[in-house]
Amino acid sequence: MNTQMDSPSILTWLWTCYDPNAGGFGGNAGHDAHLLYTLSALQILALTGNMADLDKEGRRAAIVKFVEGRIDAETGVVCGDKWGETDTRFR
Repeated sequence: MNTQMDSPSILTWLWTCYDPNAGGFGGNAGHDAHLLYTLSALQILALTGNMADLDKEGRRAAIVKFVEGRIDAETGVVCGDKWGETDTRFR
């Protein structure tokens, strides 16, 4: 049994994890967007040479807005998701 995925299959799956309404990536299709999964998705796009995919349909601007939206302007605290999860990994 071959358990390896090729880049096109990985990218196809990766974009099923993207939530255009939130502007970030979830851990799987249908999951809430989260800062950590968004970082992982960006790393996968960079490693596979597919950063240009961010230029489609305003994705780059939406992701920037998602990341900026995780930062509390008053305190500087960064949360991972819309539910307000804070963690030392985000500081």
